[in-house]
Amino acid sequence: MTRKIRFSTMAAALLLLVACGYRFTSGGQLPGGVSSIAVDMFTNRTVETGIETYFTSDLVYELTRSGRVNVLPANEAEAVLHGVIVTVLEKTISRKDVTVAQSRRVYVTLDLKMMDRSGRIVWARRKLTDNETYQVDNASGLDSASNKREAIRIISRRMAENIYKDMTDEF
Repeated sequence: MTRKIRFSTMAAALLLLVACGYRFTSGGQLPGGVSSIAVDMFTNRTVETGIETYFTSDLVYELTRSGRVNVLPANEAEAVLHGVIVTVLEKTISRKDVTVAQSRRVYVTLDLKMMDRSGRIVWARRKLTDNETYQVDNASGLDSASNKREAIRIISRRMAENIYKDMTDEF
């Protein structure tokens, strides 16, 4: 087959696929028929101070970004989402030598539950875990701490996206 025929065949197949109207649909709806939600400040059960703010604000951002979920104060919402940062663990994944770490991976585990006004759990996930690698700067502990913090921020944003998709059955 010549290049021109092969290209024409591929272009026609692509055009047919696009023109057939096949699409992934996304519900964008919250579980249990809930149309509005409040997000409580995450509870932080770790020694990493302040990260509850990351996880709470990133999830609120992700919920409001779609425009399909109403995020309201708790006294006005049909349901409240409670999140707990259960663990933040680190593991060394590469070393410069036997005693000096070069990079580490930080793991964050969350528990979440959404409860309606009657106290019924309409959605829950336990032990949601994500991880990110960061570089260790052995000359300055401050740089390593900053790198770890940034890795946790990345995890927070990624987990917020995944939680939203899971809650709304969007894929």
